[in-house]
Amino acid sequence: MYRGHGFAGYALLFMLAPILILLGMYQPRFGNHALLISLMLVALSAKLLWCGMVAHVFLGFILLSAFAMALVGLPPHLVELAVFVSQAISSGYEGLRHYWLSSTRVSPTIKRTDWLTYGLPPAACLVFSVIFLMANPDLVADVSRRLWTFFTTIHDWILEIVQGPMEILFWLAVGWISIGLIRPVARRTLSMHSHPLEQRGQTEDKHDAPSSFYLAYRNTLLAVIVLFAVYLVFEFMTLWFREFPEGFYYSGYAHQGAAWLTAALALATMTLSIVFGGSVLQDARLPTMRKLAWIWSAENFLLAAAVYNRLAIYASHKVGPPISWRTSDCCNNFAR
Repeated sequence: MYRGHGFAGYALLFMLAPILILLGMYQPRFGNHALLISLMLVALSAKLLWCGMVAHVFLGFILLSAFAMALVGLPPHLVELAVFVSQAISSGYEGLRHYWLSSTRVSPTIKRTDWLTYGLPPAACLVFSVIFLMANPDLVADVSRRLWTFFTTIHDWILEIVQGPMEILFWLAVGWISIGLIRPVARRTLSMHSHPLEQRGQTEDKHDAPSSFYLAYRNTLLAVIVLFAVYLVFEFMTLWFREFPEGFYYSGYAHQGAAWLTAALALATMTLSIVFGGSVLQDARLPTMRKLAWIWSAENFLLAAAVYNRLAIYASHKVGPPISWRTSDCCNNFAR
């Protein structure tokens, strides 16, 4: 809006900002003062659209502050308005602190192990996906080209929006002051002490289930089973029972690719060792995890077969046609 190179953008700002302040205010009091200032902002926006001046923009920000003050329930007198605006910086800090404590109060049952439940499966899939990607040189080249194009586009788009680091600081300052206007210290009715919430969180953290890692491990096994199934289908369709064209990168697929897939097998073995240990072994739902482990182990067996297939492709390419052992060809064979 402030890049509009004119006053129409500011007119739109002074029309929309009161609505946002009203929606963000905690228990707003829309009385006569707020109604009067709203009408003044509408008249000011019309003036800016018709024939604006810099002084009108300055007046608009004063009216926005007065509107926020009126929603608090305080009369927007000029001197009190100056005090109200001056406390916006400290109120912004208190507002951010309140938002943080409120977020912990809204979901108090989230424990550190719950982060593993939702974070460990994507992390495991990401690690194995990178390994499978590195095992296929053509995919690496294609993905690298696409990522370069994507990041170049994002870079150009960011440069179009953000003119420089000072603009980001300006956004942060505006956000900070805006929070201070909609949650002013002058009308703080809620206690901002963090001791009850912190103690509550500490008490709940102590209440840990005997098998608190079961869900995280089970979800991880389900995720990698699906990922391995998708990759094995891709491996079968691209490298099994096909004729390879001239210039095929045998060394990359056999040497590098087989090494990466072997690393995936080693990592899978390590993962199973970690999963089946500790308190999970005493969990009543252990048979379900064992079934998932058997399914994943079968996929690892197929992945090992894929490694041997890559080595066989490379070996057949290097050996070439069978050597003739006729007497007339002995010298040639010896030289070869």
